[in-house]
Amino acid sequence: MTRRRKIFAVVSALVLFLLLFLFHFKQLDNYKCVSCHSWRSVFQWRLGMWPCVSVPLSPEWERIHESHLLRELLPKGHQHQWKFAGESPYLYFGLVWGGCILGDGRHMNEFCQWYESDPEFRKLVGDKVEKGELSKETIEQIAALPSLYGTDGEGDAVVPELVTLARELIHEATRGRLPQGWYDKRR
Repeated sequence: MTRRRKIFAVVSALVLFLLLFLFHFKQLDNYKCVSCHSWRSVFQWRLGMWPCVSVPLSPEWERIHESHLLRELLPKGHQHQWKFAGESPYLYFGLVWGGCILGDGRHMNEFCQWYESDPEFRKLVGDKVEKGELSKETIEQIAALPSLYGTDGEGDAVVPELVTLARELIHEATRGRLPQGWYDKRR
């Protein structure tokens, strides 16, 4: 091999390494089920510039993160209805977050936020279901309410009884744990 070819081979290898190093990323697409609020994360290694142009370097793989609502209250045959929640690239071998695109699917209503984050609230709701004071069907209907209780996003009013019930459950579960008057200001 001549000296020129060796130099060309070394320079080509360096350029290829830099391109792979600078322009590869792990893409993460998140989706949320609109009825049970479980998460689906889809990953794929890609080469290119996010979010413009890229080509896949690996097949996609996914992870499902089941919500407390799905595990504890919804029927076993629940069919997910995934809605786009966001997309992010992770650069430099998947170690550095590189931004995001947000979707509408990341929102959940106040009842679901409390149910997913507060064990005492889950216990209260579970006890009411066990005693027959609250049905699992009603819980499903409340979970399907839009993130802003006033409308369903299409301009139609939601069922006021469900909104009232959701707020009463939150109020009952949080009594004594929130500052005085906090809940009344949120109504």
